[in-house]
Amino acid sequence: RWYIEIGIAQADLIADAYKTNKDLRAIAGLYTETCQLVVRADSDIQTLDDLSGHTVSIGAKESGTERNATQILEFAGMPSSLVATKNLDYIEATKELKAGDIDAFFCTAGLTTTVIDEISKECDIRLIPLTDMVISKMLESSSAYTSEVIPAGTYTGQAADISTIGVKSVTNHKRLMYLRIQLSQLTSLLFEKEKELSYSNSLKLELTYDFATGDIPIPFHDGAKKYYSSCGYNVN
Repeated sequence: RWYIEIGIAQADLIADAYKTNKDLRAIAGLYTETCQLVVRADSDIQTLDDLSGHTVSIGAKESGTERNATQILEFAGMPSSLVATKNLDYIEATKELKAGDIDAFFCTAGLTTTVIDEISKECDIRLIPLTDMVISKMLESSSAYTSEVIPAGTYTGQAADISTIGVKSVTNHKRLMYLRIQLSQLTSLLFEKEKELSYSNSLKLELTYDFATGDIPIPFHDGAKKYYSSCGYNVN
């Protein structure tokens, strides 16, 4: 049973969900979620290889972060026998990192991520870059992934750019589900109210037509198609 009418999810998760539920439909790509690996600044962890023998939060169970973190560890040659993993949400992870109960945590979210921004002001942290090999393997594993850079200065004390991967965050809807607003109207509002939406949260929305409609792994809803068509964009 469905309890929500519209959701936002990572493109890689949507692609998998569509394999078993062909009624899922896309509305728009909103922003890029960036995979971030955070350690304390005084940690001896400098690279992915250094995670061996440490305790790492890989995100909440069955989350997009867990999926990404598990793949990254696998591609880095870090099986569970070498890394102790914990399933913590972001709030729990930041608390345990500050307390020294974990050594690192993964977070896949839009920049600038509030919980990381807050902990960077309370506790000196560092971000660990992904290696070129791991980035390459992630890109090969799914067309939903993109190569990304977390710019220097994104967080307090971050002096250097950080190489990582990203995945598009997509609004989606179940095709056969009743909705109280026309999807063409809703899609229009996303673009018309972009500034208001951006001001209301810390996410950097990327509501251009090319980003919203490009590399979406599931079909678009007919209502969204109608709106894009009226703007001169034909989508599947």
